[in-house]
Amino acid sequence: MTNLKIKLLGACCSGNCSLLERNVRAALKELNLDLDIERVDDLASIVNYGCLNVPGLVINERLISQGTVLEIDQIKNIISSFTSSERDS
Repeated sequence: MTNLKIKLLGACCSGNCSLLERNVRAALKELNLDLDIERVDDLASIVNYGCLNVPGLVINERLISQGTVLEIDQIKNIISSFTSSERDS
């Protein structure tokens, strides 16, 4: 089982935040991963991650993207790189 911690930065009431969340959930489903997704909507917390444009995606406390909605395949590739580096360590 993987120990990935995924956070979505943004109010998630905008279309882009919601779309990124749907894409992350779809990517996790396609990868057969059952992980919780934490929503972070506090502006100070978002800025602390270095995110200046929402939506933002954080995996294991690392800002992966900001201001864009990643496609499902992009998210799958990113998550796969985290899970493969976890297996290598």
